[in-house]
Amino acid sequence: ICSKYVEGKVSADIGCNAGFLSILLAENSCPKVYGIDISEIDIEAAKIHARRKLGDSGKIQFIHGKASEQIEILKECGVVFFIRSIYHLGIGASIALNGLNPGTIVVIECNRGQRKKLKEPDKIVATIGKRLALVENLVPFLENHGFRIVERTENQDDVIIAQKE
Repeated sequence: ICSKYVEGKVSADIGCNAGFLSILLAENSCPKVYGIDISEIDIEAAKIHARRKLGDSGKIQFIHGKASEQIEILKECGVVFFIRSIYHLGIGASIALNGLNPGTIVVIECNRGQRKKLKEPDKIVATIGKRLALVENLVPFLENHGFRIVERTENQDDVIIAQKE
């Protein structure tokens, strides 16, 4: 789905967990990948996995911390992935999105299953927190932050690909 957007671009994987997507990006088409997570344990696991798969190639760097505190790194990126992570950022989602350069692509996986947990999910206003798990709320949230929706997919969960204008 995303290969045409990442080819040759520096990428970030926000909420990278143990680094599997970050490693996949570094193995294939990205010259540099940043994996960012608030879990120190996940970052250490990601470093171990990356060494096993990539050696010391220097193509991948894992950072322990909040995405909203990594704006200078995010400005280097042409593509930023939020795979089931944007709704965990709270107000940091706005900070991270606002810090991106024009032209940056974001790839966001939404949690369709979250919809079942809410009464009248279509009436929920796009705000920070768990509500950003729903595509119905994430699209206007992105548009309000200066993004244009480029592509939407529907599988087990929805994926939104948007570009900062």
